[in-house]
Amino acid sequence: MIGGTPAEQISAARHANFSVRAATPGERQWFSEHVGIPLTDMARGIAAVRDDGAIRAMCVFDMWTRNAAYGHLAVIEPIAVRQLMRWAFRWFFLETGKGVLLGSVRASNAKALRLNKHLGFREAHRVKDGTKEGEDMILMEMRREECKWLKEACHG
Repeated sequence: MIGGTPAEQISAARHANFSVRAATPGERQWFSEHVGIPLTDMARGIAAVRDDGAIRAMCVFDMWTRNAAYGHLAVIEPIAVRQLMRWAFRWFFLETGKGVLLGSVRASNAKALRLNKHLGFREAHRVKDGTKEGEDMILMEMRREECKWLKEACHG
């Protein structure tokens, strides 16, 4: 395990031919354009970036409350997800001290739903016609005490 705070560990994390680090404002802009989600000025992100600077995956947190925020994920290279999420969840829950991470997924997006469940999110609420008429939006949540990524860091 790399020593120091989770933020220091993020800056030193390396896997295969990419590193995990805080996303720059320009990279958050890339994320917004790539995923099609407008971000606020309060958005913060963590990116898995190749040595040549190419983004492989990025997790962005936005819409902050006193105990929660929304998380969004963009994946270019699936192998980057595991390393990215380990650091992203540690940063979100341990560095910010927040207790709940939220996400929303179109009910028709089976791939995103599978990924979210694999990451440890669970369905908290379903909004009928929440995406558009005839398509529900699923609100998902992950609580700090249920985050398998934090447990893995303590035991692995």
